[in-house]
Amino acid sequence: MDARTNPLLGRNPANDPAHRQGADVDSNDQLSSVMLLGLAIAGGVVAIFLEWLTH
Repeated sequence: MDARTNPLLGRNPANDPAHRQGADVDSNDQLSSVMLLGLAIAGGVVAIFLEWLTH
């Protein structure tokens, strides 16, 4: 389908001004990189501990 006949086909929501300003992003619904790093480290520690328990 040609993008000229379907206005939504060629549209990229990341380029909308509202998205660029952060108006459509819910900051309460997103985790920071520090939080994700902490979750990854905690998961690794738990995995190592469980592996240690089973042997």
